[in-house]
Amino acid sequence: INGLIKGLEDLIKLEDPVNSVLWQKELDKGLILQKVSVPIGVIGVIFEARPDCYIQIASLLIKSGNCGILKGGSESKNTNTIMAQIVNEALAKIPEFPANVINLISWACVFSDTIADNANNIDMIFVFMVMSG
Repeated sequence: INGLIKGLEDLIKLEDPVNSVLWQKELDKGLILQKVSVPIGVIGVIFEARPDCYIQIASLLIKSGNCGILKGGSESKNTNTIMAQIVNEALAKIPEFPANVINLISWACVFSDTIADNANNIDMIFVFMVMSG
């Protein structure tokens, strides 16, 4: 727990990665081209059964302004369920934060309700998919 808290405190200290100007060039007088960091969108993450993974991934998603669909290892199902409840309860206390931004799903849910039914449209479900562990 202390390691998780320290990791979250360190993450909070980092600069906001959203809307940072990464590069710019004046193409003509009054015409400036900029490369600006923006959220990716919906990121799917399948991760191992370490109990700290859910909080680490959720906090990075929140910091970067992204939504997440997370699937942890079956061995940590109960821990991940509790962590998801804690994260969602905390986010619900922030009025300007959208509901259901970070979601925990089961593997059966992914195949039966999402991927199997939308195999040809998988790019509409996830903008980016990360496999960890």
